Amino acid sequence: MPSGATAGCTAKRALLLFVTMKSTACPASSVASGAGEALVRPEALQVDAADDGQANGRVVSVAFLGPFSRVQCRLVGGPDDGEIVVAQLPSASVQHLSADQPVRIGIDTDAVLVVPAA
Repeated sequence: MPSGATAGCTAKRALLLFVTMKSTACPASSVASGAGEALVRPEALQVDAADDGQANGRVVSVAFLGPFSRVQCRLVGGPDDGEIVVAQLPSASVQHLSADQPVRIGIDTDAVLVVPAA
């Protein structure tokens, strides 16, 4: 995520396809105060190649599905080490990704929906 993209946001845990990962949730949400769950669609994830020192995940697989591709990544480090997240991205943007490659996984905070915690 570009620096400054999360200005005014606080660190939270986001629900990603029934998996949690460290992320950010911005104050502009459907939860005015108190606990909430961040719902993130696979197309709201960003996956970019990264050096090992900057990586927070590794590619498990890339599935070409025509105009888009599904990228499975295993989280590395942090409280959710080993969990799998799935991103759905334009195929042209994932041609450089391959299995076991270190990546930086981010979330488009504009696409996060925060709902009251159950």
